[in-house]
Amino acid sequence: MGGIPRAEFILLHARSRAGDRAARDELVSRNAGLVRAIATRFGRPGDAEFEDVEQAAYVGLLKALDGFDPGRGTEFSTYAFPVIVGEITRCIRESRAFKTTGRLQETARRAASAIRTLEARLGRSPTIAEVSAESGIDPERIVEAFGAAGPTLSLDDRALSRTSSDAGDEGGLLETVSLRQALGALRPRERAVIVLRFVAGFTQSEVAHRLGISQPQVSREERSAIGKLRRMMS
Repeated sequence: MGGIPRAEFILLHARSRAGDRAARDELVSRNAGLVRAIATRFGRPGDAEFEDVEQAAYVGLLKALDGFDPGRGTEFSTYAFPVIVGEITRCIRESRAFKTTGRLQETARRAASAIRTLEARLGRSPTIAEVSAESGIDPERIVEAFGAAGPTLSLDDRALSRTSSDAGDEGGLLETVSLRQALGALRPRERAVIVLRFVAGFTQSEVAHRLGISQPQVSREERSAIGKLRRMMS
């Protein structure tokens, strides 16, 4: 069991469960090789993130020690392996989510700075296309950051309606739906299509090229999104 004779493991495990800290530390130390072997499946020692991976692996080991029942006859290493792997993958997933949130927050800050500059220059709330030109951030990234950052970006409905007023009936519909409502109602690709079509002003062909999909796919996504927006207003 993790390199420990079964009888010795059972004794140490029983003492650990009874609150013996020394026995618990001994079990952790004697299973360090198992932790290391699993951690190296997810990274290499010396890499920037390996320390976090290894720490997560030890957390998994402790959870495995707490949940293991020697009476079931299962080897501890067999039981511990999926528990440790699960803890590592959770750590990696949360780390990536944190980094994504950080990038969106930085985008929101840059866009907010551009909005303040444009408001002072223009004397009105800028359109997303104008914010994009000022900040160098793609329109869909601005909208994505807006959706994640809440009220940080103060684009109002008039900013949306100015860029959609020439887009026909669909543009008129967008004038009556708040940007936050629209974002919340749509799937990611639908949202990207709507932003690129009616906020940034691209043609369906240009949107297709930008998103790496076909023009008929853009048309279908657009119809689906507009349908959802219409139902919101019915």
